[in-house]
Amino acid sequence: MSRIPRHNHAGFPQGAFLGIEVKGELLLARQERPADVATAEALFARSLDLAQRQGARLAALSAATCLARLWSARGETEPAQRIVSEQLEGLASAKGAARLPVVQAARAALEALRNPLGKRECVS
Repeated sequence: MSRIPRHNHAGFPQGAFLGIEVKGELLLARQERPADVATAEALFARSLDLAQRQGARLAALSAATCLARLWSARGETEPAQRIVSEQLEGLASAKGAARLPVVQAARAALEALRNPLGKRECVS
């Protein structure tokens, strides 16, 4: 029996967003052409959109974290914080979510965005 990929209601293979995100990461790592960053950003946005439409919250969080990292590098920290916060919302109360690597990475990214120089808030 051959393995046929399952498709969602939009006609995309289940998990298609993962391949898109990996392609974006590779483009960012290489940056052989000036357009690579813009292409990576578009791929991350597409991955996020597909994951959201499929209800794949962890994949959406991963794509949002990629977008946030890219935006942060351009100095766009507010939208970067917002996109990660929006995707983390609702996952905080999910049982066992805090232990998942994608959630831990997103929380670490969010903390770095909020506190870019590693400064700690004073506690009185």
